[in-house]
Formats: sequence, structure tokens, C-alpha cells
Amino acid sequence: MRYTVVQKCPACNGNALMPKFKRGDGLPVAKCGQCELLVLYKYPQNITDVYDTAYFDKNRDSSVDIGYSDYLKAVSPLDFVRHLAVVEAARLAIQKPRRLLLDVGAASGDFLALAHLFGWGNTQGVEPVPYARTMARRLGVIEQYATVEDIPSDCYFDFITAWELIEHLPDLNSFMRTMRSHLGTGGVFLCSTPDADQSLFYPRPEEWIGFHVSLEHLSYFTSASLHRLLTQFFPYVQVWTSATGTFFISFSAWAFRRSRARRSLNRFARFAVQALRLGG
Repeated sequence: MRYTVVQKCPACNGNALMPKFKRGDGLPVAKCGQCELLVLYKYPQNITDVYDTAYFDKNRDSSVDIGYSDYLKAVSPLDFVRHLAVVEAARLAIQKPRRLLLDVGAASGDFLALAHLFGWGNTQGVEPVPYARTMARRLGVIEQYATVEDIPSDCYFDFITAWELIEHLPDLNSFMRTMRSHLGTGGVFLCSTPDADQSLFYPRPEEWIGFHVSLEHLSYFTSASLHRLLTQFFPYVQVWTSATGTFFISFSAWAFRRSRARRSLNRFARFAVQALRLGG
């Protein structure tokens, strides 16, 4: 098997990557000396090939924890309720109508379907796996784009979401530049990702469960590294810890294109944090 060795940090482009330990599948995890992101230092060149039909409905190899045995049974509807509550808080902060929402990594479309149910119009999705797009159509959700590169350059959104996505991406800088380019004036980018700060509570960081499951993940974020990534592209960023319906604790974050949203945002931040902790 051929491997890609990461030469530069995918978040800050720094070259101070220092291997720290091996995760559950024996691949090395490195830490960036500049932004503190934890990065899979070496991974199979065909890593993106895992995102096919089998990713959502069965594990291709029971000995390797990649994908879902049954995605529809694995996801918690409450996760999407929490996410939508945060989007609503952001919407109130910037006083925008319920429209122009893009969900990247939309999977089977559950989040967009929920948004439709609560009155959101003109919503779009990005999902590379045809099988998942087919599942989304059964919910009445049309995910127009297979990749973010397919989005027309003159297409702008007030809200862009990326739930449990960024840890899968080999080029975080490129992705964030694309997201910013498609945000309209005063728009908001919202995301969530597993909380690698949990590894600090173990005698050895590599004992954290996050390094032994979902082995398609390429990056592991601490609150500091996530904040550093987002502040490269947005003037006002807030990161907080949130409970999820899975065994992970996740970080959630929102990033505003305009810093003047700070005063309004502070009014709704507590509501958003509480919303994400529902049932957690």
C-alpha cells in the first residue's frame, strides 16, 4: 500500500510537524508546533476511496473502524435539533431570514430536512457519495453539489454548516478559503468536530477512544487549534464544548464574517451553548 506523508500542517501550512504517538491502526499522529493541530502524519493514498456506498451502510472490514454499519441507525435525531438551534441563534444574532443555507457533508440530508420542516427555504447541500444523495432525495432534500468545487463562483449563502466534517479533510486551508468565498456579507460559518482535548485526561493521549474509532479522520482538533484555524479566515470566532448523541464530546464553533456582530452574538451565545447540551 502506498502512503502519503504529510509535509505541512493542513491548517496553518507550517512545517513543524512532530510525530507524537501511533493511533489504533498503527499510523502515526503528529502535532503541529505552530498551531497545535494533531494530524495523521501518514495515511493511505487512497483514503478518499472509503467514501462510497459501503461507508454508510456497512463496514468494508470489520477489523478496521471506518464508516457506519448502518448510518440511519447510528445518527441521533437530537444532534440535528441541537445543530439547528445553533443556526437559529446565529440567525437571530445577525437578523437574517430563514434562507440561503448550505450544509457541507450533508450525508443523508437529515439536517436539511429538519431545516425545511422549520421553515428554511432555499437550502442546498454538498455530499460526494451518490448513495447518500439518493437517501436525501427520499426525504425530499435535493443536494445539488457533489463537491464544494461544483458550487458556482457567484453563489453566496448567509449560513454555511459543516457538522463533523473538517476532521475528514486533507486540505483545511483550501476548504476554509472556499467556505469564506461563498459566504455573503455578514454570513456565518458553523461547524462541529470531535474534542481531542479529551485525550489530555488519559495517562497516555493515544488511549483516547477518538484515536481508535472513525479511522478515516485525518485531523484532531483541540479548542486552541480549532480557534486558530477559524481566526485565519473570520474576525469573530467562538468555540465551545458540546455534548452529542455519540460517544464523542464535540467542539462546536461559529465564525462571523463581520466583527460588528459581536454585541448581538453575545446576547445569544448562552442560548446556543444550552441548546447544544440538550440531552447531553
